[in-house]
Amino acid sequence: MIEIRDLVFSYRLREGGHLVALNRISLQISEGESVAIIGSNGSGKSTLALCLNGLLLPREGEVWVDGLDVRQRSSLEKVRRRVGMVFQNPDNQIISTTVEREIAFGLENLALPEERLRERVEETLQQFHLTGFRHRPPHLLSGGEKQRLSIAAVLAMRPKYLILDEPTSLLDPVGRREVGELLRRLRAQGGVTVVHITQFPEEAAEAQRVLVLHDGELVMEGSPREIFAQGERLARLGLRPPFPVELANRIRKAGVHLPEHIDDMGELAAGLLALPQCQIDFTGEPDGGKERNGREGSPSMSKGEERVRTEDLCYRYNAGLPTERMALRQVNLSVRRGELIGLVGPIGSGKSTLVQHLNALLRPSSGRVLVDGWDLSDKRLDLQNLRQKVGLVFQFPEKQLFEETVFDDVAFGPRNLRLSDYEVDRRVRQALKLVGLDVESFAARSPFDLSGGEQRRVAIAGVLALQPEMLILDEPFVGLDPRGCEQILGILGQLRRKGVTIVLITHHMDLMVPLADRVVVMGEGAVAADDSPEGVFSDSARTAQLGIELPQAAQLTARLREGGWRLEATVLTMEGVLEEILGYLAANREKEE
Repeated sequence: MIEIRDLVFSYRLREGGHLVALNRISLQISEGESVAIIGSNGSGKSTLALCLNGLLLPREGEVWVDGLDVRQRSSLEKVRRRVGMVFQNPDNQIISTTVEREIAFGLENLALPEERLRERVEETLQQFHLTGFRHRPPHLLSGGEKQRLSIAAVLAMRPKYLILDEPTSLLDPVGRREVGELLRRLRAQGGVTVVHITQFPEEAAEAQRVLVLHDGELVMEGSPREIFAQGERLARLGLRPPFPVELANRIRKAGVHLPEHIDDMGELAAGLLALPQCQIDFTGEPDGGKERNGREGSPSMSKGEERVRTEDLCYRYNAGLPTERMALRQVNLSVRRGELIGLVGPIGSGKSTLVQHLNALLRPSSGRVLVDGWDLSDKRLDLQNLRQKVGLVFQFPEKQLFEETVFDDVAFGPRNLRLSDYEVDRRVRQALKLVGLDVESFAARSPFDLSGGEQRRVAIAGVLALQPEMLILDEPFVGLDPRGCEQILGILGQLRRKGVTIVLITHHMDLMVPLADRVVVMGEGAVAADDSPEGVFSDSARTAQLGIELPQAAQLTARLREGGWRLEATVLTMEGVLEEILGYLAANREKEE
């Protein structure tokens, strides 16, 4: 059992003073239990996780693991053998030179016999689909592949307690399903206690118990059904229930008598299909500026001239070495001014490699990249001018934060443009406001004292302060709570309306489709599909072959069609599917009358 008594933890701030991250937390986690921890950015989730295996020691209060006091140095080795930890950023825990060695490292420290060690390594490689990467250096893996490796290396050690801090945030749909199935197996077997920190309410709903943190305090605790039934309270905390629960609540408010308890997509579809007749009068109209599918009215029909073109673009990592790998294969892509393109695909499909060519961080092995007519292979190219035009927000924000204060970090780019102090100050304030960070509260703080979600917003602000004409974001939603995701979507909507060209890499289809003009799907280093969101997601079988996931609204309509509903439209958002369902039920009621 893990027992926490009146736990208090605070961070010493670089600018002086302390930030209380946990305030009088008390709880118990029983052996074999599965617990999910949710909360807005900066609520203390990761800090609590680090206290459970002694990586952070309480300022006040106690943490006990199987009767071992984590405050005692003599107990730490035994505690950490029992409590395995998977961090949000895999680079924080991968240390070995090959994938195989990374999995073996922990087992060697457990003094596992060589024969059993080899068996365990082989079993883990197969279980996590890493056999083909056996001899590859981890630094050559994609972000999602690294995360899969970090989870595999910890689970190979068979910990008694498994602490996972946003373990699926970088994974594609296949990877998330694999981790979900693994956690379900662990729960069913009962041999491992799982503590799962997540921003995905659908993942939290799989646990036996959900803990909700806010401002360092434990504010809600109960079963998933009990927690997610309190939608209004969650909204005040910057959270939301799972998609099926939220949609079911909205359908009930419209007058439809659904079963009282609906926890997942299957139950929602079954509840709708079981309705004998419609009990509502539906007179709703699409929201202003929305299309039938619930997406924003798009100005993309009158897009401007071509801004980016790739011609037969190929790229090899480590060309000429034994570790050579073809990352891009004959990529031909065109991006026009003012478009918002969703760039999606399985992990390792070449998405991040492709966008790093668009501002010359990488140069083609063959083929060409043109931006506003400039050939980016031209050695006379003014890179500073290019990178002012084309802003790139990396997958991990801490990789591009380096100044002592948030203000100075956001101001770095504008100052390099030799703008006046007044203009620099104006741009910094404007950029921080755009990303939802109060200038007075954050400007003087160190970016390294912020939560992961706050760091991401500072990194975005630093790029926005340059006022780029084209913005590339590589997984900007990773680690953000629902409120933070909505803020990023709001920013992208504003920029898009101003004519800024945007390329958005993400695995979160529900967040991407409301704004995207086109969806470009990468597969094995090539463009596998390039179409409107409706075109890409209209065929569920094709979507599965591409290795991407249908938006949840489209998943529900697919189930309803299978159950006999005649739905014609391809709907991709909650607003769209709500309208479609209510319209269908109202139309059927009229026929019956």
